[in-house]
Amino acid sequence: MRDSNEAGLGDETTVDESETLDLEETPEPKEISQPEEVPEPIADEPPLDDASEESASAEPCSLQRMGEVGELEFIQSCVGSDDGDMLNVVNQALANDHCGIARRLYAHQALNGDAAAALAYAQEFDPAQHTPSTCFPEADVETAIFWYETALGIDADNAEASQRLEEMQ
Repeated sequence: MRDSNEAGLGDETTVDESETLDLEETPEPKEISQPEEVPEPIADEPPLDDASEESASAEPCSLQRMGEVGELEFIQSCVGSDDGDMLNVVNQALANDHCGIARRLYAHQALNGDAAAALAYAQEFDPAQHTPSTCFPEADVETAIFWYETALGIDADNAEASQRLEEMQ
């Protein structure tokens, strides 16, 4: 048993009966209206999903597709295609400020054994060969070294990568 000093006993709290719920009263169900009919599209209006059909029909590595789908989706479909010249796709991406696509394609190709991609990516960061751009605003020696080392790991006889790496270290 609680003592009268505990909360709830001995205080003079009153309950306004209008605030209590009457459990026996239930609100009347509201009538659900039928949805309005959606008009059929006019023949001149293309269906809403035409853009996705167009991007699906566009070449997987096309400039058009770069602007229509997300970076990851573009990369996945492009590297899974037979569009062999990835450095050309990278150059298109760079020229059109699709920086994320360019960087990801460079890295993907280089890490999957493309020495030319590793060398080209290293050159984007190499202070001696760097040209400031939207995608590569500044040179970065450490990053250049990493990609030159990657190129040499793929092709140990790559004279340019070997020479630049020696000069940078």
